[in-house]
Amino acid sequence: MCIRDRRRAVKVSTKLWVGYGMLLLLLGSLLVYHVRIIRDLADAQIRVTEVSVRVAVNSAEQLYRIDRLWDAGQKFHVLQDSAYARLYRTTAGEIDSALAALEVLSAGAPEGRRVEDLLTEWRDFRGTADPPIIPPPDSLTAERDVLKQACLLYTSDAADEEDSVDL
Repeated sequence: MCIRDRRRAVKVSTKLWVGYGMLLLLLGSLLVYHVRIIRDLADAQIRVTEVSVRVAVNSAEQLYRIDRLWDAGQKFHVLQDSAYARLYRTTAGEIDSALAALEVLSAGAPEGRRVEDLLTEWRDFRGTADPPIIPPPDSLTAERDVLKQACLLYTSDAADEEDSVDL
């Protein structure tokens, strides 16, 4: 009987070693799986960050263009200088191009509705407010003349006081 118990003992110890080996293999596989998942998540985070940075840069560029458009439109109405009209049209074209690219990128995306609203607002603005093409009304011409006169008076007063003036 002793021999039979000994074989059984060998079999149990062998089974334990095989069980431990399988457990180690399973834990090793799980470790490899988690390392791959973490690497994939890190790669996804890098891609999301790249997109976020591009969005921030594009937003800043659009804000700059809108500010430049506003300035060019105001200066055109006051000075009637064709250079400001060209700057206004060029800037509006840049905004049109950027919004067209945004429209293509957002097709079918969750933010698509907001982009559509933005495009509608922009098209409404472009259809009704193109200062370089529409001549200013008489009231605006009068306001421009008053503004010019005020600038000249300010410059004259500053010169009398011997202050330097940057216009």
